[in-house]
Amino acid sequence: MEWLQADLKATDKKTILFAHQRLDVSNSHGVRNCEVVRKVLEASGQVIAVFQGHSHKNDHKEIAGIHYCTLVAMVEGSGAESNGYSVMSVSDQGVIQISGFRKQANYSW
Repeated sequence: MEWLQADLKATDKKTILFAHQRLDVSNSHGVRNCEVVRKVLEASGQVIAVFQGHSHKNDHKEIAGIHYCTLVAMVEGSGAESNGYSVMSVSDQGVIQISGFRKQANYSW
């Protein structure tokens, strides 16, 4: 936690975080101390979005002003219809757009 706090404190830029396990749920798909991690992210005032996976399903939540976007698995089985991927764009105004392909949903905020 100390490293994360120090890293977020060292920047004045808006930040997007990528994590394998989810930070928005308290179940087998989430990080065990997810509430503690979220408090660090919220206190920084820098984090605008978290992209996460592990549960292999499309999901989006906004918690305390931070967007938590769960992406599908890139490879879930054989064949293109079982997989998903996305392209993200971030505007100078902070608008984030996810263009999803195959099983990945589109998101914009």
